[in-house]
Amino acid sequence: MDIFRILLASHHMHLPINWYVLRYLDSSSGSNPNCAKFRFVRFSIDRRILISRVHNFVISRGNCRFPYQIMSRTITFSGLNWTVRDTSSTTQGPGSNWWSNSTSNVWVDSNGWLHLKITKVGTKWLCPEVYTTGNYKYGTFNWKIEGPVTSPNGSFDKNVVLGLFTYPAAGGDGTNEIDVELARWGNGSYPNLNFTSYPNTLLSDFKNHTKTTEMALNGNYTSHQFQWRNNNVSWVSRHGHSATGDIILSDSYNGDGNSQRLPQQNCKVHMNLWLFEGLAPTDGVQVEFVIHSFTYTS
Repeated sequence: MDIFRILLASHHMHLPINWYVLRYLDSSSGSNPNCAKFRFVRFSIDRRILISRVHNFVISRGNCRFPYQIMSRTITFSGLNWTVRDTSSTTQGPGSNWWSNSTSNVWVDSNGWLHLKITKVGTKWLCPEVYTTGNYKYGTFNWKIEGPVTSPNGSFDKNVVLGLFTYPAAGGDGTNEIDVELARWGNGSYPNLNFTSYPNTLLSDFKNHTKTTEMALNGNYTSHQFQWRNNNVSWVSRHGHSATGDIILSDSYNGDGNSQRLPQQNCKVHMNLWLFEGLAPTDGVQVEFVIHSFTYTS
């Protein structure tokens, strides 16, 4: 069978560039003549198929050549366009989760605030993730969040993870990523606020840098920011949405004087809400966070 390399702009689909179209399965799907079915696969270095999945896509036929342009859901939030991740036919990392682009999981309300919600449908827990259509590099990244909205004191289950982060537009896991994560990683005794920076390349002596603390709140409004420069990453999380709110945690890392220990590649901005190792919340309650704003300044 023929294998075609498909070059997808990341704002069309949440697939890294090492995904391929293995087979064109169908010229149409159902009653929609503009819908085509493809099988996508991902290969390991030795060319073994790691993941295979089938998708129906609305395509623009006209006079265009293969590959067709794949249409996916995008939203506008804080003046930027964001792709909504969807893996409805399989689980994917982090955490081996089901990722949903449903409006029950991701929506922007009349205030212009972004809602991310973990929901349960049947036996599946569905998680949300969005990421920018554009790429970003050095600058200041700032979020004002509320949540979880079901908890007046900002507490949430040990299996729930909220990620506010940059992730490389090209390249693999474990490099060129900066994180603010609210998570206990499945252990109720772990601190729930985590800062992390990953190096430019995967080398044995280039480790990720992490700082954590227990975030105790008197409400569920917080602000989280990191400033990324070529020779330094600094973070600060605060109570409330004021730039002068009390500091919960701050940190700064210069890569021990080696810029290769710091992110150096173009990245997309991501926000996700997911379950550690795909484990359901121990309290069985759906979880929702509200992102009031995101800003980036170069």
